[in-house]
Amino acid sequence: MEFSVAEVHEAIAATRPDAECLVFRDRRFSWRDVTERTRRLANYLIGSGLGVQVERSALAGHESGQDHLAVYLHNGNE
Repeated sequence: MEFSVAEVHEAIAATRPDAECLVFRDRRFSWRDVTERTRRLANYLIGSGLGVQVERSALAGHESGQDHLAVYLHNGNE
């Protein structure tokens, strides 16, 4: 059985939406907060046309059928 990072995150968030997920100095984010933010980002990327272009079953083992994305971030939890 395989799970994606998104599926694991959603499962945890469903069981403890108000528990702290991220703590950095004086900033605290609940699982609900982080889930809402990650969903917004995912929906933006999907709306921009990024995602799976070719299903895994149609590819050789070394091929990737999804768009690749890099994110350049400053130090911080947000």
